[in-house]
Formats: sequence, structure tokens, C-alpha cells
Amino acid sequence: MPESRDRRARLRPKVRERQPRAIPDRLWDELFAQMRCDRDRALLACYVSSGARAGEPLGVRLEDVDWSAGHLWVITKARASRAVDTPFG
Repeated sequence: MPESRDRRARLRPKVRERQPRAIPDRLWDELFAQMRCDRDRALLACYVSSGARAGEPLGVRLEDVDWSAGHLWVITKARASRAVDTPFG
């Protein structure tokens, strides 16, 4: 039996694209001013500029850094590893 032309497609609800949450520049400046050492500022700048998810950099070890390629290997939510680009590359 041929398919009917008036057959409806599956329901595909429209999902609104969420905008990423952002911190105003003024608050970033305050946060960086409160940090006591350059090491902490550098780590935060690296994590923020890399686009890594909030929990991904928590388990980073020295051997997870590829200095020559400028990559930082992180463990994702799915327990897989992926490289994120870093500003030191």
C-alpha cells in the first residue's frame, strides 16, 4: 500500500538555543584583583579562554599538558578525553 501524502512528520519540538552565561568585565576585574598570585591568575585565564567546561580542568595533571601543541587534555562528562586549545600554544 503506498504511503499517504497527508501523513504527518514526527513531533520535533523547537528547542530554544540557550545563551551561555557570562560574567561582566567589571566582575572579572574584581576577581582577578582578589587573586594573590600570578599563577592563579594564569590558571583561571587559561581555563576561561580554553572553553573547557567548569568541571573539566579540575583533574588536570602536569602530564595532561602538551606544551608544544598548545593543548590541555581534559576528561569530559562522558569519561572521554579531549584536547582544548590554550593560550600558551
